[in-house]
Amino acid sequence: MVKIKDFKAFRPDYDMADKIAELPYDVMSTEEAKEILKKNNLSIIQIDRPESNYDNMPFNDPKVYEKAKRIFDEFIDEDLLKQDQENSLYLYEQTFMGNTQRGIVCLSSSKDYLDKKIKVHEKTIALKEKDRTDHIDITGFHLGPIFLLFEENKKIEMIIQDTVNSGEVLFDFVKNGVRNKAYRIINSDELIEEFENIEYTFIADGHHRCKSAINVYLKDIEEGIDRESDYFLSVLFPTDDIFIMPYNRYLSNLKGNSSRDLIEKLKKFFTIEENDEFKEPEEKGEIFLYTDGKSYRLKFKDEYKNDDALEGLDVYLLQKYVFEEIFGIKDPTKDEDLNFIGGIRGIDYLKNLVDENGGASFSLFPTAAEDLISVAKSGRMMPAKSTWFEPKLLNGLFVHKM
Repeated sequence: MVKIKDFKAFRPDYDMADKIAELPYDVMSTEEAKEILKKNNLSIIQIDRPESNYDNMPFNDPKVYEKAKRIFDEFIDEDLLKQDQENSLYLYEQTFMGNTQRGIVCLSSSKDYLDKKIKVHEKTIALKEKDRTDHIDITGFHLGPIFLLFEENKKIEMIIQDTVNSGEVLFDFVKNGVRNKAYRIINSDELIEEFENIEYTFIADGHHRCKSAINVYLKDIEEGIDRESDYFLSVLFPTDDIFIMPYNRYLSNLKGNSSRDLIEKLKKFFTIEENDEFKEPEEKGEIFLYTDGKSYRLKFKDEYKNDDALEGLDVYLLQKYVFEEIFGIKDPTKDEDLNFIGGIRGIDYLKNLVDENGGASFSLFPTAAEDLISVAKSGRMMPAKSTWFEPKLLNGLFVHKM
């Protein structure tokens, strides 16, 4: 039921992959992108965040997208990116913190997205969506792959393992503590056929890039533009492979409450124990709080727990009973005092924020992949910043020109 397609990727040679590949645009600022370019003028970030080529240019100025297109053409002219001569599927392997995830690099169907065979779990922001829509439309390529999940399938797993055992290796390097390796997939036709037995795929990361790709597809239909926007670049991972970290919260302002006030109000919803150590929770329903130099272990009381896939999420309950009821924060994405901190930052980072600036940090248990899939299947949206996926897929290793 899910349609995927092989393609002729533009990609770097084996010995150039580590120099060209870079983290995606949305995990760094413009200034951070500029610093990367100072050290490495081959980084794909100059195309992914093209405003980094200018001293002072808004990220969404039309000139930056034209600049990205010109640099992409230069990369091709200089053989920094070469197009494969035959259609292929690829296997992208990443190893990080002892976990290895292997995803199928392919094109996914825009029509599948519109037909809700590709499930979403997160709302998009109009400004961010327009930026990537213009980037894809003007440059004419998909640079950043969409991170998709699919549920267990034994035959697909066998093809993946066969590829690891005997497939052609396209690159193999370590960057930012992550080993990145890729193969050309064996039995591509068989794999494409087997995906027709997969009912849905699920967006793990890349909602804005995906919606932007769809916007371009619909625009092309309306304007009669003939290019391959009916498919977009994606990497499909089995749910068992992925590594989800928590998306923690730091509240810099207790909104008129003292730390003692906060603990008293939390007693309505939690059983609370003062703890010697501020740390990561060991199970769902457990949260660690750090405020005013002290750590507390919070456990939701039974009357506030919920078996529903969405309303039982720790991030949902924390938002409903703590940030909204105690602090009056109805829209967490618009409150200047509430900060979302990816689990990759570590527990000491959360603690230091409080020690240096006051407020309170909340350490959460990671959202499970099964919960993400259950919510997505139900057609509902997860709370903002519910999941942090590591490692991030690098851009520039596989590019789809429409």
